[in-house]
Amino acid sequence: MFALDFDTILVGDGTSVLRDAKQRLQELAATLHLMTVIDTHCHLADAKFRDDVENVIARAFDAGVAQIISVGAIGPIENDRLTVEIAERQRNIFRRSRRSSA
Repeated sequence: MFALDFDTILVGDGTSVLRDAKQRLQELAATLHLMTVIDTHCHLADAKFRDDVENVIARAFDAGVAQIISVGAIGPIENDRLTVEIAERQRNIFRRSRRSSA
């Protein structure tokens, strides 16, 4: 979220230009709120997240990420399995691994 202070904007006589600018900025603000952020490639099963993966996910969602696609195809096959497990526990996390049935 961002705030705009229109009282500090002085352009020409101020009135119509300021009104137009305010309207455009409000439209932009509305558009920004409609944007959806999707993390299309991450490795939630990576060893560096093992002890904190739920908090990592929570921080991403708190920051505005709507969906996550976690990739398991890195390292041992156990990462693929863990990627599937994480996706099954979380509503907006999807997975991609080496084996679809992993």
